[in-house]
Amino acid sequence: MDQRARASLGWGCWLVALMGCTGGDPVAPPDAPVPEAEPETAPEPQGNPQLGALVFRSSCAGCHTSRDGLDLATFAYGDATVMRRALGHVDSTSARDILAHLRGLEVPPAPAGHAALTPVTRLFQPGGRVLADDLAFGLELFGEDAWPEGWSTDGLRALDPRDVPIALPLPLWSDENSNLDWMPDAEVPDAVLDANDGRARRHLEDYHRRGSEESLREAVAAIRVADRYVTGAPCSKVEAPRYDVCFDVRRWTATLTAQEMLRRGRAGQGAESDLPRWMTEPWWEVGQVSRRVMNAADSARGAGTAVDNAMENWLRWMYLGWIFDPGREPSPYLARGLVRTGYPRHAVFTTLRTLVSRQPGDLLAYHDARTVGRYAPAAWTAASLGFAFRHLGERLEAGESLPLEDVAEARSVVRAALDLARERLAPSALVELTALRDEVLDGLNR
Repeated sequence: MDQRARASLGWGCWLVALMGCTGGDPVAPPDAPVPEAEPETAPEPQGNPQLGALVFRSSCAGCHTSRDGLDLATFAYGDATVMRRALGHVDSTSARDILAHLRGLEVPPAPAGHAALTPVTRLFQPGGRVLADDLAFGLELFGEDAWPEGWSTDGLRALDPRDVPIALPLPLWSDENSNLDWMPDAEVPDAVLDANDGRARRHLEDYHRRGSEESLREAVAAIRVADRYVTGAPCSKVEAPRYDVCFDVRRWTATLTAQEMLRRGRAGQGAESDLPRWMTEPWWEVGQVSRRVMNAADSARGAGTAVDNAMENWLRWMYLGWIFDPGREPSPYLARGLVRTGYPRHAVFTTLRTLVSRQPGDLLAYHDARTVGRYAPAAWTAASLGFAFRHLGERLEAGESLPLEDVAEARSVVRAALDLARERLAPSALVELTALRDEVLDGLNR
């Protein structure tokens, strides 16, 4: 007799005993009616957690990348929600087994900044709240709608982007009504996992077997190579990309690294350098494929390649990746999207916070000044561009040098920074900024 049969028999005997197995009450008078027991609501049959773990792995792990349901337990999804979603993939008995398995999981502590995680938590939302709009962002950050005059490099660098509230809502873990969430809608194609002699699949299996962070890093690297460089890669830059598949492959990889952070208690804690780039770069890349979708649509090359909510996904995912590594990418990737959707103050902040995070000798620092000159709102232009020029001057005074082949480009983008901003500047501000620009140009000549 299997375990469920014994459990069913036990429940039946208990019910018979409750109702009276002899058919009457031996203490009552013979002709007195036997009192009826109060009606009982039978409890839901209990699932088998061991079977649930197996069923989850075989039926759910394709998208729930931790393979054990850690995310469902961590974000405290209710029993009814778990059952309803499970019944879309398995029968009711297996759904109860999955529920029993999830109930038994040990949930890691909530990351810093979160009292607890729930289905409506926006993981890593800076400051734990969403502001009303771009103007509210400026007022929250500076107390007035202006970039502060004379603000220092150290002052800006001391601001942790994970603590600065923004007007962008970052993705929910799971949203059944849209793709504005972490959970992919499809598994990673076998062609990606099996590319290069199955490198990604081998490392994933080793990670799930041993929990080795090294194996996870290797698996992520293998997926990132295969999703763009092998024949038929969904994110290919050579062949026609399949943006919808690429979008889900990258969300799948993003959830994989995020769950490792949650499991290890590393999420949202410490300085930027505490998290290796390979863990957070997949998050930025979900935004990157969304940006490519928008670019393709803008150039009329996007027919049949749309990803729903591409604009929102571009900004939310790029910002999410950016807060963990501000000095990583060219600033226009994020700034252009922010300005396009009415967030120019966010664009200036992200660009200048990126600038002060650049490594010495990075040509992109000079491009950051041009981004500010192009996109800063009128009330912010003079002070923010002045900050950029002063910071570049500090770099040069400290002995920073560029490779000889980059100097001409640096000089060109510094000139362009002021030219792009010229029409938004008062005459006195133009004079002051011209002097600051010339100091940078002179420093580049040395």
